[in-house]
Amino acid sequence: MDNETIETYNRALTRVAEVYHCTLAEYGPTTSGVAWGDTEGQFRKFEILASGINREAPLLLNDVGCGYGALFDFLAPNFDLVGYCGTDICEAMVEAGLARINDPRARFVQSAMPITPADWSIASGTFNMSAGADDEVWRRLVEDVLRSMVRLSGTGIAFNLLRPEYRDDFLWGDAPERWVRFCQD
Repeated sequence: MDNETIETYNRALTRVAEVYHCTLAEYGPTTSGVAWGDTEGQFRKFEILASGINREAPLLLNDVGCGYGALFDFLAPNFDLVGYCGTDICEAMVEAGLARINDPRARFVQSAMPITPADWSIASGTFNMSAGADDEVWRRLVEDVLRSMVRLSGTGIAFNLLRPEYRDDFLWGDAPERWVRFCQD
């Protein structure tokens, strides 16, 4: 990735990190702190995203846009989780994950990309908060993160995106057909 692209992504991601820093400061390490409606809906989304993962096999997982580590809370009792690496662009979220989860299987790192090989990589909602970033910049960023997820995942990836009708000044959505084609390619 060239320096200009990195700088463009950093500008967009800085705004997003600021939004999450503020929501975390206001609501704490809760579903509201990561802009989810409620815990039930959040865990239902986790269930859908993890539906392709073998619950009996040992699991190494990258959680891209991990927030305060709620996906770890879902995975730990339901899967044979042997390793979890949560990455997030917001330093305060990484600190919240470290403070909440004292488990040798878990680690948290400030990064926009997954950083370690894993069986699976999941991005649950992280692509939806663009904080008003330029559409093409955000699409390229999502593509680059997905490529990184694929490169580091031995078995598979799972992610979700909002549909275009749910977009607003902070939330981003796109036509699902475009992303199905991208993933097939």
